[in-house]
Amino acid sequence: MKHSRVWQAVLACVILASLVLSSCAAPATPTPAPATKAPVATTAPVATAAPTAANPASITIAYSGYATSNDYWNGLGKAAAAEAAAKGVKFVDLTTETQDASAQKQAIDTVITQKPSAIIIGSVDPNVFKDTIAKAKAAGIPILAADTAIDDPYISALVQTDNLATAQALGDYICKLLNGAKGTALVMAGTVGHQTGDARQKGVADKLAACGENVIKQYGDWDENKSVQISTDTMTANPDLNVIFAPFDPGAAAVASLVKQKGMTSKIMVFGIDGLPVMFKAIKAGDSVATMKQDNVRIGTETVDDAIAILNGQPVKTPDLIPGILIDKTNVGKYLP
Repeated sequence: MKHSRVWQAVLACVILASLVLSSCAAPATPTPAPATKAPVATTAPVATAAPTAANPASITIAYSGYATSNDYWNGLGKAAAAEAAAKGVKFVDLTTETQDASAQKQAIDTVITQKPSAIIIGSVDPNVFKDTIAKAKAAGIPILAADTAIDDPYISALVQTDNLATAQALGDYICKLLNGAKGTALVMAGTVGHQTGDARQKGVADKLAACGENVIKQYGDWDENKSVQISTDTMTANPDLNVIFAPFDPGAAAVASLVKQKGMTSKIMVFGIDGLPVMFKAIKAGDSVATMKQDNVRIGTETVDDAIAILNGQPVKTPDLIPGILIDKTNVGKYLP
């Protein structure tokens, strides 16, 4: 009996060991994967990792405007510099005192060799920058245009007055003042091929032609003396001249002074675009009728903001077209000191 109990115990241990070994050798049952849905088609762009924002202190923006002696451009440049300072980026102003396309190009070509982060150009002549842009592209420096378009696909952004729409609005205003009267209108542009001047001339000229004016087009080269000479010659050759438009306020104010000297203020209406104090004074004095004000502060500020955004890989609106504001005797007082 004793041996029987011993063998029963041994047999139980053997059976137990067998069960344990069998359990250890059995493969684990895998956990079922959760059911997945078929991918849904989408037209959204593939997401990419957001670029690391550039350290503002590492950004240098080089800027070249039209001329520091021009009130409009002086204000634009100051607004751009103030925005750069507010955003903590370095701002290098290359603008010459007077407009000089050759000097502007040379200054920009030189600064490219110093490799700024971005370049803003308010061009004197937008047609001279072909090789300049090629140099900037080779160096990986983005170029932005302020106020005046530069016709090149490498230009990253354009912030400007909506010159065509602004000039069209002024043309409608002039036609309303003419009230059906017919005569000759002198409508000047800037330099040949200058996008800003061309758009301003077209907007006014098209509207005046549509309301029955005989339109004479001329290029005043953004020059006050030339604008006055063209006006003098046109007045002599066209006794029915009743409208003169200059595409920039200094030229318009100079022409208004000429018309006053000739004793023709009641017969010939003078108009401009810019929104500068010299024209506001002429309007208040009754020597000129109206101008369209550009928001040069907004243009300068937004161009710097766009440059920073581009350097950070962010999209910008381009062209960013800003509407003009009609200034005449009814509201000129709030724009004068």
